[in-house]
Amino acid sequence: MHADDVGVPVTAAEADGRVAWEAAFGRFALKELDKDLTLDGANGTTHVQGDGIDIDIPDPLFVAAVAARLEPDAPLTAEQRSLLSATP
Repeated sequence: MHADDVGVPVTAAEADGRVAWEAAFGRFALKELDKDLTLDGANGTTHVQGDGIDIDIPDPLFVAAVAARLEPDAPLTAEQRSLLSATP
């Protein structure tokens, strides 16, 4: 179980560092799943390329996509959501 799973509050002082760590972990996790994606992070954004996708995603949105926690109105297609999800 993770802090995110149980709603542990995140202070403003720790929010940016937490998102940066979660995005880095998400890029690692997707590489480990061999989804044939190129993932590069810089300046709070993750660039995703491969298998019909070539987009820049703000890291908070990327983190939500990897964890399959996207809001229904998130600006990603069903195919993009599937490619970015590390959750079965």
